[in-house]
Amino acid sequence: MFTSSSQHHVTLICGPTDMRKAIDGLCNIVAYDLEKEPCSEQVVSSASRH
Repeated sequence: MFTSSSQHHVTLICGPTDMRKAIDGLCNIVAYDLEKEPCSEQVVSSASRH
């Protein structure tokens, strides 16, 4: 859910992302690969192969 803020930070993950990793695996990608805080107010978008 978005707040009424006029500015959002969006991070796009390029390349295929294995969606079978569930929320914990995807949070690890954000935390360790992107070096971002998974629980922050930023938006992270990824895509699967299919």
